[in-house]
Amino acid sequence: MLASPGDQEGGDDAFSADWPGRRATLAEEPMRGLRKLIRTAHKGGLNSQSVYSRWSNGMGAVYSGVEAFVSVKIAEQIHQDLYDSQRLFVTLEYPTRAIIANAEIKFRGKKPRRLDDNGRIDVVVWDKYNYPIALIEVKRHLRWGSLKEDADRISLLLKRYGTQNGGSLVAGLIVVPFVTWQNASREKIHDHEASMADIEAEASRLGFSREKEIYEEIAEEDPFKRSQDENGELGYIHHMYGCMCLTLLPEDC
Repeated sequence: MLASPGDQEGGDDAFSADWPGRRATLAEEPMRGLRKLIRTAHKGGLNSQSVYSRWSNGMGAVYSGVEAFVSVKIAEQIHQDLYDSQRLFVTLEYPTRAIIANAEIKFRGKKPRRLDDNGRIDVVVWDKYNYPIALIEVKRHLRWGSLKEDADRISLLLKRYGTQNGGSLVAGLIVVPFVTWQNASREKIHDHEASMADIEAEASRLGFSREKEIYEEIAEEDPFKRSQDENGELGYIHHMYGCMCLTLLPEDC
């Protein structure tokens, strides 16, 4: 677990002396770089695909069930791009209960049952004060049924521990890499727009907004560009790596 306020140098008294100012700016300070954080996480999800293809000699990340690899590349991108400028830290597979304990908000009564479990969040972004500020879940299927459970959990966490209630969370993201593809014997290119529109419609009910998708053309030398069937014949052509990102802000919950 990251250091709690009482573990900071100087102990509880030293931290509490600065607490009123910290609480006053908690909702504002992370917002200055929030858009950059979202773009960076989005980019990490996209870039993970070409990297995995190189590592695996053409195995597609979205076909291989390697959400953990995508999470690592998102965390790496955030660390590379934002640590020096914003002192943001990242953790992987962090327990939901520990996130709640560090979000620094105390509620009377019982937590919603869906938060009182042993779940984990794929990527958690922490600020320089050791507060969790962003939750990122990674999925590989462009179907609302695959995203709904994580979307519900992020929504509950943002509602209860977001900055609008004096907590530290400023955003929740769901990142979904995908590829556009074409059967080699047909002209139609599957761009998944209909699926993403359906997801957007359902996610908006919880307050999520859809970021503009980002794309990378699959290079001719990328072994994932063309796939062969069991007879060695060309089966599918993959055109673009893409990445969808849904964003939830506390005020939209």
